[in-house]
Amino acid sequence: MKPSKIWRILVLVFCLTVTLNLLGVTTVPVKVKCPICGEENEFFEYASWGSYVYQWPSKFQMVFWPHTYSTSMYICKRCHYTTWMWDFKDARPEKAADLRKVLSEFSDVPKFDKYGKVPMSVRLGIAERVYQTLGRDDEFWSHFYRVQGYYLAVEKKTEAAKQARGKARDLLVQLAQDPKQAPHKKQFMVSLAAMQHFLADDQAALETLAKAKKETFTDPEKDVHGYDQYLNQLIDEYTEKIKSHSVPADDQDESS
Repeated sequence: MKPSKIWRILVLVFCLTVTLNLLGVTTVPVKVKCPICGEENEFFEYASWGSYVYQWPSKFQMVFWPHTYSTSMYICKRCHYTTWMWDFKDARPEKAADLRKVLSEFSDVPKFDKYGKVPMSVRLGIAERVYQTLGRDDEFWSHFYRVQGYYLAVEKKTEAAKQARGKARDLLVQLAQDPKQAPHKKQFMVSLAAMQHFLADDQAALETLAKAKKETFTDPEKDVHGYDQYLNQLIDEYTEKIKSHSVPADDQDESS
């Protein structure tokens, strides 16, 4: 996946599923060869889902399915190469030697037969080093650290979750102020408000949400009016829940 296309996935999948109401997220097993060591792994892919996934409580962290399902992050059982499922096959050959060196730092990962047994905090730690080696932009990292904060909170690693969210917040401040990112400023600001809330700064979060409501999410190549409306609804709901102290807790695993 290109580093700056996270939001495109959200918009595209939101548009594709907005009229669907399936019974649940279903998966199918797939065999995937590791591009680094050649090991054949058994992972899962998604077969069905519905628009309800965008109403799950993680929306208040601006973290959405499929990132909230641990099955989305693959880890090779042999060399421990770890990425999101959609990036797993895309390791560039010229980076192979650098990746092997990075992965050698994680030789203490316990042996496992099913990748779901590896905690997401471990997988995300490896993935962070992998993506640093592959190279990603600030938008990618602002999202990565939000997701990392989500899983660390689920695993009750409170201080580590705070650190990850602090990184996301700082990147989102920069992105929201970048004139080149003006069409997507609204999304960055809602994400920023989410991080401010979970870093115990509700006054800042409310101010950011109010400013975000005045923005419009746009894209010259796509009709994203529906997504802009979704953000408006989320802003209103988030504002009310902050004021009523009823924002959902951050320690629930939506895949369980």
